[in-house]
Amino acid sequence: MDKFTVYVDILADGLIKKITVLEKILAIDEEQHMLVNATKVDEDAFDKTNVDKAELIKELERLDDGFSTVYDRIKDTFVERKNEVSDKIAQMKENISIITELSVKLQAQEQRTKAAVQSYFSTVKTDIKKVKTGSGVAASYYKTMNSKADTSYFMDAKK
Repeated sequence: MDKFTVYVDILADGLIKKITVLEKILAIDEEQHMLVNATKVDEDAFDKTNVDKAELIKELERLDDGFSTVYDRIKDTFVERKNEVSDKIAQMKENISIITELSVKLQAQEQRTKAAVQSYFSTVKTDIKKVKTGSGVAASYYKTMNSKADTSYFMDAKK
């Protein structure tokens, strides 16, 4: 095996790894969607999924960078010798179409999750406003009652 076929194998393996990483990201995003739509949101679990997804996104970026680096190294030879690796090229094209499908599915899922998260935060924000308003009213009532504690309402002021 010469360097060229090794590089082509590296490119093909990189695409397979990218498919695996995209599938993992999609699974995490589905988990996030379920967490946000649950009756009681587990914020710690949601934060953990964000950390896990960030690591996978970094891995995806490394795979993309590695693919670009290897392809740039062999692109001239690749064009000249593409007939030698036509079966690998066909498989790579198929994997690229799978990657595209997964990417589109992931973007749609991300939009649904984003909408659910925004709805959750809107609800939390409303609840916080209610608590602040309620505690403000209670504090105002307490202050008013304490300032009038020495005055009796049932005494006749004329005596």
